[in-house]
Parts: sequence; structure tokens; C-alpha cells
Amino acid sequence: MEIGKEGGDRERAMVEIREGAMEMGKRNRERSDGDRGKRDGDRERRERAMEIGKERAMEIGKEVYRLGKSMEMEILIVRRAMEIGKEEYN
Repeated sequence: MEIGKEGGDRERAMVEIREGAMEMGKRNRERSDGDRGKRDGDRERRERAMEIGKERAMEIGKEVYRLGKSMEMEILIVRRAMEIGKEEYN
């Protein structure tokens, strides 16, 4: 008789576990449907932030390139001035 009681308790426990899991799944689905709109908005914000970052990086790169070119010119001018100075000195 005890064995039958244990079996019934086990069955009841399994049913409760199954029902609980189904309820949790239902709640998670509802939450995920609500979060989906939020995730889409987050994705759009991330993509826009990446575009802005790329634009700024390109602007910075252009400025560095311009500065580098002007530095090269200054170096060339200084070198030429030193060569002229050497020639004049000798």
C-alpha cells in the first residue's frame, strides 16, 4: 500500500513540475514579446552610434593626415634650410 502512495505522490509532483514549467514558459514568452520592441530600439541606437563613431573617426583621420602633410612640409623646409646653411658655411 505504501508503494502505491509513493507512486501517486510522484505522479502528482511531476504534474505540478510540468504545470509550473509551462507557466514559467508562458511568462517568459510574454516578457520576451514585450522586450522585442525594446531590443529593436536598442539595435537602432547601437547602429546609429556606430555610424557617428565612424564619421568622427574619419574626420579625425583626415585631420591627422593634414597635420602629417604639413609636418612633412615643415621638415622638408628645415632640412633644405640646413643644407643651404651648410653650403653657405662651407
